[in-house]
Amino acid sequence: MKKSVEALIWATVFLEAGLRRLIGDWPEPTLDELEEVLTERPKVLKRPDIPFEEVLTAVGGWPAIVAAVERWRWRKANQLTWNIFVEVSDIRVCPARSRLKSKPRWQVLTEKYDLTPKTLRLRAQQAVEGIADEILALG
Repeated sequence: MKKSVEALIWATVFLEAGLRRLIGDWPEPTLDELEEVLTERPKVLKRPDIPFEEVLTAVGGWPAIVAAVERWRWRKANQLTWNIFVEVSDIRVCPARSRLKSKPRWQVLTEKYDLTPKTLRLRAQQAVEGIADEILALG
């Protein structure tokens, strides 16, 4: 179940206003939107073991996910990891190099956080895993 919740989080990130949806500032994604993003991004996103509809039912629906994301992200120990997750997600969703900056986006992030790109990706995944644990803890 945890891997399917993680897949749901990543699929949401790749939707329009994905991060805003996770924090409840945008309407919740539809099942069709989530399935479509999996089809459009098969190399980037893993298909869940359990259909998203079943995952949402098992965890108490989208409001429960938003509440869990909010609880997790505002814990002091998680705030840096959340910030890294947001910035890495932005690069993963739109990897094109900015014309306004002279440095590639990954280089800007590595300098900002003094971490390698691999470590940044791992921290983003840790955020998703932590959020999934938070969702499942109450589901």
